[in-house]
Amino acid sequence: MQAQITEEDITKKIDQLMKQIDELMKKMNQDKLGFKQIVKKWKRDKIVDTLIPLLHLENDKKITTEQEDFFKEIYISRRTSQKNKNSSSKGWQETHILVKPNNKFINRVISNYR
Repeated sequence: MQAQITEEDITKKIDQLMKQIDELMKKMNQDKLGFKQIVKKWKRDKIVDTLIPLLHLENDKKITTEQEDFFKEIYISRRTSQKNKNSSSKGWQETHILVKPNNKFINRVISNYR
């Protein structure tokens, strides 16, 4: 059985995820969240259902993702201007390991999800 996803569905999911990220950041008084904090159940389908809209938000430059190394936690923050970003980096080195299309983890998660 294959799920039918319309453009409206993904747009809704992207908007819902952005709202969820904003609400969690405000509630926790943090400017950075871990990916595990926004995935409700740590199951493959839930991970992919969150990861795809997250990649769209990254591509739309609404968020920034950071990951220290493969298979480590992905940290999500709201995108800020370059001037503000440099002053608040707190020692984190920004990487885009996970969001690149040729990433082995993403490819494996997506291919296993199909």
